[in-house]
Amino acid sequence: MTARAQHRVDTHARILEAAMALVIEAGFDGLSMRALARRVELTPGALYRYFDGQDALISALTAQVIRDLGDAVGEAALAVPEERPILRILAAAEAYRVASLERPNRFGLVAMLLASPRMMVPDPDRARPLVEQMMVALAPLLGAYARAEAMGWLHQGSAADRAVMTFASIQGLLTLRKQAAHAPDLIDTERLLLVSIRSLLLGWGAPLDVVESALSELGAQS
Repeated sequence: MTARAQHRVDTHARILEAAMALVIEAGFDGLSMRALARRVELTPGALYRYFDGQDALISALTAQVIRDLGDAVGEAALAVPEERPILRILAAAEAYRVASLERPNRFGLVAMLLASPRMMVPDPDRARPLVEQMMVALAPLLGAYARAEAMGWLHQGSAADRAVMTFASIQGLLTLRKQAAHAPDLIDTERLLLVSIRSLLLGWGAPLDVVESALSELGAQS
């Protein structure tokens, strides 16, 4: 890579970091091209050479956040041997839960995207790739479900559907954290997250002893 190309890559990353900082500080209302240009010490015209508008900026920012969260999930899943797909699934879920705690603003960005893509990125041509990026992030889950079925631990079914349903269950429960703070006796998101995945796995045919063993091992690692 030439020095010029490297400089462009570095500047692109610096712009996205600054954009995330602005969102954290002032929400999306505080994320304007002019404010961002000031933050990274570029002229607005120079900034537009990297992003042609706010939609492009938010799209790139969200894609980066999804990749970061996906990397955390993938690292945790791939640390588990392939022949332990049930534990891989649970490890991926736990990694996402931890990432949502450690990176709450990034988690919130993904939650808003999934709730209403057009609110975040009105242009459907820019919004669709973000949802597709989310599916890439789910690849470790999809692979684990496919492996579990191949090993005879799950009934025949769509690994993609199961990965999406698992993620939807995790995401939905984690978004209840604020409500849980007001009703801890009714909503224990950490416990319900594992209960929901356990129920899904058993419903899809996973042996009870395999699931319980994986849950016990996950608890010992936490």
